[in-house]
Amino acid sequence: MNGPYNAVYANSPIQSAAPSVMSHVSMQDDLVSVMSVQTTLNANAASCPQDSSFTELRPQSQFSSSASTPPCTENVDPATIQEVRRNIAYSINNFYSNDQFKIIQCICHYAQRNMLQFVDMGSVHKLLLLITQLLKNIIDPNFRRQNSLQTSNLLLNAIFYLSRNPSTLRVVMHLASDKNTSEFIYIIAHFAKVNLNWAAALTLHTLFDFNGPEGAKCITYAKQMQPGAVLDALLHILKEKPDRKRTLFVLHSLQLLARKDNNAKQHIVQSYGGRFIELLIGSTDGGLLALADNAKDQGRLLYRIFALLNVVMASQTAAEIFVRCGGLQKVCERLYQSTDVLREGIHLVALASDVKAVDDQDLRIAIRQVLDILCRSNDRDLFLRRYSSGFLVNIMANRPVNKRLLIECNAFDIFTRLCQQYSNLEQWMQTKELKNMLEELVDNILLCLNSLIVEPLKPDITRARDGYLSQLVGLLLSCCAGWGATVMQAVVEEKSENIIGIVFNVISITRAEATDSNRKESVAMLVACFRVLNLVMMCEESAKKTVALFVRNSTVSMMELLRTFSEDNLIVQILEVCDRVADDESLAQQWSSDRPLIDGNANSSHPEIARAAQSLVSKLSVVNTDFEPLAGVFASMGSEGFSMEM
Repeated sequence: MNGPYNAVYANSPIQSAAPSVMSHVSMQDDLVSVMSVQTTLNANAASCPQDSSFTELRPQSQFSSSASTPPCTENVDPATIQEVRRNIAYSINNFYSNDQFKIIQCICHYAQRNMLQFVDMGSVHKLLLLITQLLKNIIDPNFRRQNSLQTSNLLLNAIFYLSRNPSTLRVVMHLASDKNTSEFIYIIAHFAKVNLNWAAALTLHTLFDFNGPEGAKCITYAKQMQPGAVLDALLHILKEKPDRKRTLFVLHSLQLLARKDNNAKQHIVQSYGGRFIELLIGSTDGGLLALADNAKDQGRLLYRIFALLNVVMASQTAAEIFVRCGGLQKVCERLYQSTDVLREGIHLVALASDVKAVDDQDLRIAIRQVLDILCRSNDRDLFLRRYSSGFLVNIMANRPVNKRLLIECNAFDIFTRLCQQYSNLEQWMQTKELKNMLEELVDNILLCLNSLIVEPLKPDITRARDGYLSQLVGLLLSCCAGWGATVMQAVVEEKSENIIGIVFNVISITRAEATDSNRKESVAMLVACFRVLNLVMMCEESAKKTVALFVRNSTVSMMELLRTFSEDNLIVQILEVCDRVADDESLAQQWSSDRPLIDGNANSSHPEIARAAQSLVSKLSVVNTDFEPLAGVFASMGSEGFSMEM
């Protein structure tokens, strides 16, 4: 093949046997006799159509403009292929002759029958350039000719048919992604808007959805050449309330153009006088959601609506509009169509729920739906659980009504069971992505629990809450660094009770119920509680004051625990808590009277006990050295038959 297309089409599955386009131009006198557009093909191909045969295109595919299979051209005999090549060569060289309309009809027919795959790809490129120029002429207001509308429709149909075949699609993409001919995209968009041409809209979708650098270039040029023009064309089609099939393609095209482009997102949201989101979900009734409700394949349209909303929901303004239109409730009511719909929908409501407009929304149904998803989602589907919990975190923030709704829906039990499910972190930490998702999920659950903890509750609910939280102590101890922020947020809540208070309640209950028979379980719970307190104080320096306050007022004495229990791991944790709050003068003075006990631990053979006790000793007031000989006695009391019974 001659010319600049060798590299582009060298790997074409159909090798050309025809001379190049330029050869036809230079050898015009040697062309075969003039083709008649009524030429009858053999039995393997239908005859060239008359005007009445070209009705508006109706694709077979309902979901992808390039998914349907073109008419079969297998077993086309060589004579027919040669005839097609000659006729296309004639069409190119006589495109602007008096037979132009008939030539266009024939080209469209060949494209529809998938016959142009047998033509030299350079000739197809030349043909596309001629078609593009004629469409450009038709756009020109000074251009006058008969059959302009019908001509443009035929040309656009031909382009669409060419975009359905893998061989000719490569030529279409080459033309559209070439900066020198990228106005091709704008021309197609013009007719999609002005004529509401279905073939043009589908072709745009094919260009933008192409998987490769050419598709990315088409998206770039579509937004650079005349900023907003292509978006406006697609938005205009949507405003005219097309049928379900067309709506699918337009929504996806908008999504492709807006992805990773904040200007495009803003342009879409501000379209229709700022009512674009309302068009999609309806302010009261109607909108495209209503169209989806009445569609046979409701899930496909819902998926496209939710996916586009997810893309444009990048700004606070968009989220506010979405929520004010009742978007949270409407999406939550439609989350059960398919897994794809569920994932897009739950991501959408989580993304849009962190706005002030949530205050005015009645979310009873939405809360129940999302809690149900949180419970019923697959154990391994962390995506759903991550964003379900994120939605609940957002709608609870400073909203007592929503907190009470969650409590009524048994949220304490749900959150506790989820935390216990992920308590063995190692089995889930398979990849960095999974690890991050799991951390965010547990962060969200702990934030939910924290919001509910500080909410004033009835006595029976308070008891139930404390019971659930006591089961979570083990998980809190397993926190990686990323979860420290969650615990810290629980600490700084300026409420009468927070997570520190809950831990001290558990310590008090555990100590009161401890017996020789349940010693092992009691020690494990106390170790867990003191580890939580140490973790909290490591995360937030100001938490030490809160812990010190509880230590001073607790019914359980730290020194009494040191005398009662001999288990090394518990002694280490208690001493570390005491060491961290020993800057409190009142506690330091109080513990100075127990100096012999602490000194005994400072002389322990266990390095961690000795380290913690020595650090504590250094912070206490100096006491009479007469007590020091008794240190060993007090230190050994816990291991020599000291009863746990009080």
